[in-house]
Amino acid sequence: MDKVSGYSLNKIDFLTHPLLAEHRKYLAQKLELIPIESSNTLNIEEVDIILAEEIKPISESEFDKLQKKVFDHLPRP
Repeated sequence: MDKVSGYSLNKIDFLTHPLLAEHRKYLAQKLELIPIESSNTLNIEEVDIILAEEIKPISESEFDKLQKKVFDHLPRP
């Protein structure tokens, strides 16, 4: 996870790193995979399962764009 500021995490790092849990919740909300109001009741493991299925098929360049949106919006861990 050398380049958090440069958004170059791979999908596995992004989906497993504990400090990025809020980033994953935000991304799941933005992708409309979970409603904003239920993000407080879902635990991060549930969010991660939902998010992993959604981002598995996307390319690394598309994933980099998603990460940039997330990291630009939320404070960095």
